[in-house]
Amino acid sequence: MKEIVKRGVELVTYTVKGMREIHQKERIHRAIIQNLLYLFSSKSDMDSHYTIYHYGVSSPIVDSFLNVAEGLGYVERKWSLGKGYTFTLGEAGKNITPQQKDLRVLSEIIKTYGKFSLKELTIITIALYLKENFDVADDKVIKAVLSIKPAGDEYEIKHLLQSADVISNLSR
Repeated sequence: MKEIVKRGVELVTYTVKGMREIHQKERIHRAIIQNLLYLFSSKSDMDSHYTIYHYGVSSPIVDSFLNVAEGLGYVERKWSLGKGYTFTLGEAGKNITPQQKDLRVLSEIIKTYGKFSLKELTIITIALYLKENFDVADDKVIKAVLSIKPAGDEYEIKHLLQSADVISNLSR
């Protein structure tokens, strides 16, 4: 158990650090961390027991990793009215790096998906969650996403999911 928590704390800390270094984002929303680590868990052996809800994918385990990272001073939590909790890199977290195999996967995820807004990233992870856990086909995933998160129109979501390589180029 101790190794799982250590690994998770390293991952959440590096997610904040990586978003700062790669995308120059100082304050990282909790949901962005959740979404990026969902993408990580889908490409690794780490099972963080994600569930889906209106605001996207979420894991209480990842929340506990964030709490431990905050308690150790690796990340700092700030509350912003209208934005919720955001995290910045703490002084003690500057030298925290995941294991090499995790670092490669997480760095690639941050480079690829960290450029998306929270809204876009949420739509991407909802679509992937539906495809991976419920075998929702590409031609059905847009309507399924809209039923969970009615935030946009079919064309915008289709274009986003295609640009993120979540669905194939559908002709509709």
